[in-house]
Amino acid sequence: MLPTIEDVPLVLKGKDRCIMALDNVQLYESRMVREYVGGSRGVSVRIMKGVNYRVGGFSGHSESHPELRQIDVGKLYITTKRFAYSGSISNTRIDIPISNIESLTVYSDAIEIGRKGKQRKEFYTGIDGPYAQAVLAGAINSFSKS
Repeated sequence: MLPTIEDVPLVLKGKDRCIMALDNVQLYESRMVREYVGGSRGVSVRIMKGVNYRVGGFSGHSESHPELRQIDVGKLYITTKRFAYSGSISNTRIDIPISNIESLTVYSDAIEIGRKGKQRKEFYTGIDGPYAQAVLAGAINSFSKS
């Protein structure tokens, strides 16, 4: 039997019980960032004080790369049936049934979750990663028995 947390601002249905609640959890997502890279060449000729005439050009190209962007800061809840996040800055609401979690990567201070129907993975930082993994494993085990 998993320990439960009472008085959480979640609607818990049936046998659903909150088993982990954390404050100040940062939510990050990988976003593609585009930058224009290049250089210039040419000559500047001084015509008079404060006036220059430039001949030349700029050439370059656009490059894209993934970058982690902070989406929100809020509260994280793990129940026996779902993973929920409630953001306080941009009011982000995430509610993932345990059965929809496809992948879980654990870091010392974060977890990365991949879920069905979503291409981008979500990073939750400011938590004890191994502890969150153990709680999620308990929730998944509890879910599979019900």
